[in-house]
Amino acid sequence: SLARDRGFESHPLRHSPPKGPPMTPDSNALITIGRNPRTAPLLGALLEALDSFADYELTPGPEALLIIAETPFVEVVADGESLLLHLILAERLAHNRLVGCERRLDGRWRNSVRLSSTNEVDQELSSWLEQAYGLAVVSDG
Repeated sequence: SLARDRGFESHPLRHSPPKGPPMTPDSNALITIGRNPRTAPLLGALLEALDSFADYELTPGPEALLIIAETPFVEVVADGESLLLHLILAERLAHNRLVGCERRLDGRWRNSVRLSSTNEVDQELSSWLEQAYGLAVVSDG
């Protein structure tokens, strides 16, 4: 899978950091997440879920990892031993998993969901990821 190709496994014992030039942990969100034995399996599970339906690129920044199709559709931020996922959706999620939400200038909603366990990468989260991906690949024309 692409998740394994990028150096991430769902199982923490099989985790290896991403390939590429050495960077300091605070300069790249992908490196920071990948080197943490609690967040690396979470990212691996997330990427494996995305691999089942999405064609995407990872763009690491200093504090967040953007997951991009034609436009960004998920922002991943390390938050201690969990990940905070900011999903760009057409509507506000009405769910107890939602930890934050804000309306963007483009009229879409930035829905924030905490990921603390690989078990939370379930059908429900996959459905939200698919919705966000669908918006990211639809052209405005």
